[in-house]
Amino acid sequence: MSTILTNAVTAVTNNSNLTLLPNGTGKIVIDGLTYPIADGSANQVVKTNGSGVLSFTDAGGGGSAVIARATFSTQTAVPITGFDSSKYDAYKIYWEMTPSTDGADLRYRTSTNGGSSYDSGSSDYRWRHIINDGSSPPVDFTADGPEGRTTRGASNGGFLLSAGTGEHAVGEVTIIAPDSTGYTQIIADNLGFHTNGIVQYSKLYFARLSAADVDAIQLSPSAGNITGRYVFVGINKTVT
Repeated sequence: MSTILTNAVTAVTNNSNLTLLPNGTGKIVIDGLTYPIADGSANQVVKTNGSGVLSFTDAGGGGSAVIARATFSTQTAVPITGFDSSKYDAYKIYWEMTPSTDGADLRYRTSTNGGSSYDSGSSDYRWRHIINDGSSPPVDFTADGPEGRTTRGASNGGFLLSAGTGEHAVGEVTIIAPDSTGYTQIIADNLGFHTNGIVQYSKLYFARLSAADVDAIQLSPSAGNITGRYVFVGINKTVT
């Protein structure tokens, strides 16, 4: 090992870089800190192991990360993919949409093959929808079916999605541990507004009745198409 004893090291040429180059597999060590000898990937940061060794790692970004955000126009179905059980153990979806057909329900279906297909069997889901749309008392409807659905009854639309001027709906979806060995359970808070003055709010609870790894979800109207946007957020398994 070579040692330089000096109070300053200065490059000879004006505005030139100062390069430190170890020999062979040697490392650059400055004041007890061992630096990496190769660059990391784009947007990575430097971390320490607490024992004087520095390395590159992905930025933590706190407890959550935006996986995707998108807008959509006149779609009959909106797929949301990008689930990654190695990084995230829960997810949030924030959506805003307007339908082409007045008085439509919103349907949720899940996938276990990355969105190549979505489960829609007649008893694939069990759901409960509680909606306050001006009725007294609020409607509480439970059923098994081919989707989780924001409806008021077996043949009575929920009118959550309305197509009039200024009418639209927003929602927040929570998906916890979709890769677990139990049924995937999903919670959706929904809010719709009519120009006739009614603010409709509801909560939808539903479960995919299969112990399978859910890795995509689809939103679709019961009639017509939808236009809007969403933000898809993953809750990190680890916080760095």
